[in-house]
Amino acid sequence: MTKMENTHEDKKGYIRKGYSTLVHRQIAYHQIYKNNRDKYPLPFSKYQVHHRDKNKQNNHLDNLVLIERESHEKIHKKEIRERVSKNALAFLGVLFVGTFGSILMYSFIFNGINFWNVGLIIFSIWFGILVYKKLK
Repeated sequence: MTKMENTHEDKKGYIRKGYSTLVHRQIAYHQIYKNNRDKYPLPFSKYQVHHRDKNKQNNHLDNLVLIERESHEKIHKKEIRERVSKNALAFLGVLFVGTFGSILMYSFIFNGINFWNVGLIIFSIWFGILVYKKLK
């Protein structure tokens, strides 16, 4: 979106006009809410504006969706859960590979190749593939 006159980015990353006016809410009010009153029975203040592409500065009309607070929170809670679970899985993968890599190296140095080492290698490869697929 091109920079409008007298606008600035606030500390949360939203574009504001003046001190308090959120540009995306103004656009949603005039272009979505007022033009489709039959779809929105509640007062405008009961709706939140969701940015489809998660870019708070993309206030193009096709990127904005008016939804109720509960629905909006569900969308963002799901995104947070997915991000947290990906990070946790990546951490476990690194921890696993580091731990078993050390065990395998120690075992190879002192015991040579044996059934236990081959099993750990196969399991490590399988786990690495599983983590890779989950993180894609």
